[in-house]
Amino acid sequence: MDAYPEQLCNAIDTLSRLREDEGKTEEAPAAATRARECRTRASGVRLVLSAAPPADRDLTNLPESLKALEQHLASSLERVRAAERAI
Repeated sequence: MDAYPEQLCNAIDTLSRLREDEGKTEEAPAAATRARECRTRASGVRLVLSAAPPADRDLTNLPESLKALEQHLASSLERVRAAERAI
């Protein structure tokens, strides 16, 4: 998860540099702006995910553990959705 957004941002940044090298100066700033926006979004998602509490790993009572995991995943998903709306 962490590597993919950064690779996408790097690809967009590379596209900006290629456009500039090709003399397409009107396209280069737009691609550079998209790369910055991409990095900002990826950073925001990573920050939200790092703030989520760890899932309960105690499997002695499997039904309760599965319920706790379901709640953890729902909470994490809601944090990501809230972050996307805020960005």
